[in-house]
Amino acid sequence: MKKFTITMFILALFATNFVFSQDTQDDLNRPQFMEYITQAGIFTFYIPDAEKQKSDFNGSPYLYDDFSPGYILVDDSILINNIELRYNVFAEQMQMKYQNKVSSIAVPDRVNKVVLNNEIFNYLKFFLKDKIQKGYFCKLTKGKLTLLKKYKCELIGSSYNKALDAGNKNSTFSIKKYYYILDSKKNISEVKLRKKKILKLFSDKKDIVKKYADDNNLSFRKEKDLIKIINYYNSL
Repeated sequence: MKKFTITMFILALFATNFVFSQDTQDDLNRPQFMEYITQAGIFTFYIPDAEKQKSDFNGSPYLYDDFSPGYILVDDSILINNIELRYNVFAEQMQMKYQNKVSSIAVPDRVNKVVLNNEIFNYLKFFLKDKIQKGYFCKLTKGKLTLLKKYKCELIGSSYNKALDAGNKNSTFSIKKYYYILDSKKNISEVKLRKKKILKLFSDKKDIVKKYADDNNLSFRKEKDLIKIINYYNSL
């Protein structure tokens, strides 16, 4: 209880100094910034293993190899603005670079959202097929049906055949997109971008939605079109 009280006191103390609007330019050189994220335990510093052994793999575990400007909303009110971010999809890890040091989000439950390369990531937990699924998801729509996108990274083993001297000697990182639907009852299910599969989600509005998609030449296999289709359904 004492530890909890101390933690809450630290958060309250620093929150007053770190509430920004999205248009606010915060000064990352302020020592209070690093003091906040380390004392609150939101970030931890480390040496990325993937950087040590980068030559041993083909592909990359990162969504984008380079750090890019972004922002993080923490504890519902603390906006950490204009920081260098990178998403390690394989490790399910959001990383930050500050003064040439790399840190990662240690307590993702404390993070409301991460904005990186024009995509908004939310850390979610849910049950799917009796297993706990958790990680960073992009919320693409809001309403009766929420379309979620999840990046997943698989490490594919070497295919090298020594006897034939053929195949790939290195293991390969492969990143793919997966899509999920969250309904108004908080039920979640994976969905394939196929017309018949998606139309089943719209129940009694199926014919109306199909006509809207046909009239507007929208494809159920394209993410940007599917967003329009689901937004239309949510508006009915």
